[in-house]
Amino acid sequence: MMDITEAELIKAAQEYLSAVDNPAPGFEPGTISTPAFAAKEGISKGRARKTLDNMCRDGLIRPDKVEFTNPWGNKQHIPGWRWVD
Repeated sequence: MMDITEAELIKAAQEYLSAVDNPAPGFEPGTISTPAFAAKEGISKGRARKTLDNMCRDGLIRPDKVEFTNPWGNKQHIPGWRWVD
């Protein structure tokens, strides 16, 4: 397994959150959830949470309820992170 640095994870999260034209499946643009980020990067949820917490501390993102649309078209608000403009 390849060891991913914290800087690489932060860069990946920034790219993920700034993909306005191509947001993550089911998520509104500029948002992410900890489990979705962990799955996308192939890391543990704990490590994903630590990375996202660090980004929040640095003022890049903020915790929020984000809109997620499941495969059946049902929208729900889940805990997540929102890109700070």
